Amino acid sequence: MTVLWCILGALALLIILVLLLRVGVLVTLTDTLTVLLRIGPVAIPLYPTVEKKAKATPKKTKPTTEPTPKAKKKLSLDITRQDVQEALKAVWQALEGVLRRIGRRVRVIPCEVSVVVGGPWPDKVAEQYGLISAAVWTVMPRLEQLIHIRDPYIHLDVDFNAPSTNVEGKLGLYLRVGDLLAIAFAAAKPLLKFYFPFRRRQKARQAAAAAQTGKTMTNNT
Repeated sequence: MTVLWCILGALALLIILVLLLRVGVLVTLTDTLTVLLRIGPVAIPLYPTVEKKAKATPKKTKPTTEPTPKAKKKLSLDITRQDVQEALKAVWQALEGVLRRIGRRVRVIPCEVSVVVGGPWPDKVAEQYGLISAAVWTVMPRLEQLIHIRDPYIHLDVDFNAPSTNVEGKLGLYLRVGDLLAIAFAAAKPLLKFYFPFRRRQKARQAAAAAQTGKTMTNNT
């Protein structure tokens, strides 16, 4: 009995550790752009990708007899206007649920962005700086209310001698595995709520059509 409780305790601890595991993307922009997928302590490069050496593939001999083409199955969609409306409603509800849960659970660590506006025309440089400043300081307070941003650092400056605008920074977006499951459940619930009644209605319409066809054939004979 003690061994069983130890096994159950170890499984429960493993599940908790997996649910608390952090998954996210780290984007770094300096002279080049790098994108890393972070799964706990493991980092997997997404961009730029590591090029693999192409293996030499042996030449295939052409078959003497050409294969007969397979007959394509016709896909019949028994969908009514009501089904489309309910599907759109379910997708919207799923999207709303995902957005609500993402806002509560996503974490931005780090958030370091430096923008130095430059260019050959001083009047346009000043105009761009004003637009960027207004956009940043309008959006950032709202973002900090919606999601968790730890110690955001936003640096804006103007360099009239610079040939162009320079943007550098580091941005990390993270979620825990448990948060991803909660988001997936929020998306799946309205979709499944739509899908099962839709399948029942579809099968009922197909059965009614088959019965009507059989009745017509009986009357003809």
